[in-house]
Amino acid sequence: MARKVFSKIGLSLAVFLLVTTIFQVGVSFLIRLEILQLGDHEVDKAMMMSMGIMYLIGFPVFLLMSRRIPAAKKIPVRTWSFLQLSSTFIICLSLVYIGNIIGQLLMFMVSMLTGNPMVNGVNVMINNMNIWLVLILTVGIAPVVEEIIFRKVLIDRIISYGEGVAVVVSGVLFGLVHGNFYQFFYACALGMIFAYMYVKTGKLSYPIVFHMIINFIGGALPVALMNLVKINFVAGTLLLCTFGFWIIGCIIVGIVLLICFRKSITLEAGAISIPKGTKFQVIFLNTGMILYVLSCAGMFFIS
Repeated sequence: MARKVFSKIGLSLAVFLLVTTIFQVGVSFLIRLEILQLGDHEVDKAMMMSMGIMYLIGFPVFLLMSRRIPAAKKIPVRTWSFLQLSSTFIICLSLVYIGNIIGQLLMFMVSMLTGNPMVNGVNVMINNMNIWLVLILTVGIAPVVEEIIFRKVLIDRIISYGEGVAVVVSGVLFGLVHGNFYQFFYACALGMIFAYMYVKTGKLSYPIVFHMIINFIGGALPVALMNLVKINFVAGTLLLCTFGFWIIGCIIVGIVLLICFRKSITLEAGAISIPKGTKFQVIFLNTGMILYVLSCAGMFFIS
């Protein structure tokens, strides 16, 4: 039974990626044939079409497929204190930058071994986009859709197997969907923290807001600061340096907080137990999950 549940989840995510990719390739083909004209602001329009396909076509398909999987009982709603939320947020920021450093180092080594230049396609795309479009897509829309998929829909259907399973699976699948090593490590860590917040509070609003703020700090804010440098070099550089020192401070404080609060992190067993030694096999070695992992691996290879 458990294997079928995880297989259906993997299949739903694999179809989500497949449908999105097919339509995106179709649009790219029309652009190449000059049937579909982008004109000015090519990057902005291409990004809007790409994200539009994902959210308007791929996302509804995923929701329809996931309806075949029964959800568990509703997670009890609890409210976290300001101290819990603020500490968790600092830890999130710390892990984002640590994960980013790991991803950058890994891709640097790959670049050295292959002789190919190291290019972070996501950063290049964001840096060439209009700042308002970055805010709308990456800060406004993406966090809502992604949290619905990888926290609400996913966790509601696997929480019966234990909070630990829900947290790890949610984080790993969320990391994989980003399709590149630049984002995988920090996305995986963030996904686990967001999943932990959801299973402990039953509030999707917590991870959504955290996700929005972190995407703003990691995506829109650097773009805005770099644009300011072009307009006012002194003021922009000063703010950029201040931002850099703030990042270092967040990393240090986040590590300290994680060490201090590590014993308070608890994960309860589920109503349905997966036999010891078979969890990886049950969760990941099934048709649906294998298709999803292969789909993501394709994106990793292309990137």
